[in-house]
Amino acid sequence: MNRKAFLRASIGALATSAFLNKTALAASTGQSKAGSSPSSASLSSLPSGTWELIGGAGRNESWSTEARHDRARALAEFQGKLYVGIGTGEPEVWRFDGRRWVQVGGRSIMGSWPTQADLTRQMPRGSRPPWVNVLLPDPQGRHLYAGVKQTLGGQAQLWRFDGSTWEWIGGMGGQGDWNGPDYSHVYTLAWHQGNLCVGLQGHLPPGMNVQDSRTRNGTPDAQYNKGEIYSFDGTRWRKLAGIEDFPPFTHWIYKLVSFEGRLHASIVRHGAQTRFTGEVWRLNGERWERIGGEGVNASWRIPTTHIVTSMIVYKGKLFIGYNCQECPPNVNRFGNVWTWDGLRWEQLQLPVACQDPSLPAEQGSFNELLVFQGRLVVGGGHGVNAGKLAVWELADDGSQWRCLGEPGMERFVRPRDADLWRKDHYVYSMATFQDALIMGARGPAGSAHVWHYKPSASI
Repeated sequence: MNRKAFLRASIGALATSAFLNKTALAASTGQSKAGSSPSSASLSSLPSGTWELIGGAGRNESWSTEARHDRARALAEFQGKLYVGIGTGEPEVWRFDGRRWVQVGGRSIMGSWPTQADLTRQMPRGSRPPWVNVLLPDPQGRHLYAGVKQTLGGQAQLWRFDGSTWEWIGGMGGQGDWNGPDYSHVYTLAWHQGNLCVGLQGHLPPGMNVQDSRTRNGTPDAQYNKGEIYSFDGTRWRKLAGIEDFPPFTHWIYKLVSFEGRLHASIVRHGAQTRFTGEVWRLNGERWERIGGEGVNASWRIPTTHIVTSMIVYKGKLFIGYNCQECPPNVNRFGNVWTWDGLRWEQLQLPVACQDPSLPAEQGSFNELLVFQGRLVVGGGHGVNAGKLAVWELADDGSQWRCLGEPGMERFVRPRDADLWRKDHYVYSMATFQDALIMGARGPAGSAHVWHYKPSASI
């Protein structure tokens, strides 16, 4: 894979070099190619419902294909409306009332961030285009917080919206605050003990490898080791974690979750040689400790690029999903979801019920987890190959993953939307809105599709 393709897929799915032996991967991940196609009995138990495109391609007065957006990166319900953060044509926020979309963020609308300058120019080496990466309302419903990448080279900013006006509150370099130009993204937000916690992505090294993260004497280069966490109490900022707390070459914080009274963080760092590795850490008092990754506490040990991209608390446990494009395929199981009970990890490598028996082997990207109607839902897909996007639901008894939506389910996707679904790569965001499941996708330029799923009966 050439560098352009790698850069395109690296953050969302991180496609990697294919030199590794997949037999070794199978041994380390517990996956194999063996297995049979799902039975007709399992298929008969698949949930039923209807998927419909509600945003993108100009649908419901939304953004057009000419805007060149390729991702619906963030979704949130706020004050009774659905909000989506998109890119990469421009970092924008749009609002949906159930009938029509209207842009409410970006291009200086309602006091928000300005239009980007000359986005059509060739990007500098190591830079990435801008988008809105995360949306999170406060528990009281007063503000919607948005993590924004403001420029091509990186300008990590945090904004908040009260329904009518935006205010820039993070990334200004004030006391306790980070200096926005020194970072690429506000990548994740979470509420913990009444405070807003922010996970940042530093600038990635130009060659995307550990050698470029070092200075000439071999020590970590500070500009590429800025996976940091900050906390905001509504008035003051405080740094919670940085290079002094995590291993060298920690580039960004992908996800934050409060679990069992402790803040948990998914970190992304360079491991051996040139690969990225995903780990889970937690704040224990004033000290950060690793609890997952590299085999710690019976967790995953994967000798190729992988990133823990999703975390959620469900039924008293912490669930995580990771991206691994080079993990070996499995025709009727996938094992990219793990659960943590506070002491030990367990892999949910379960049978899969799906109309398309080849689809589980194509699931390398697990960017979002959500609880919908009391059940755990995971968004899947592939970081490079189009037409592999799928949504999966964990059965009540925890015995299998069941497909809620995939490219071959024409009877569940409205005919006019089926071709658009098959163009998307993977799920990038999910939310609930008006008793429906909402899914944002990553696809080709001119997409940034938002999908709506409504079950046809109790599932």
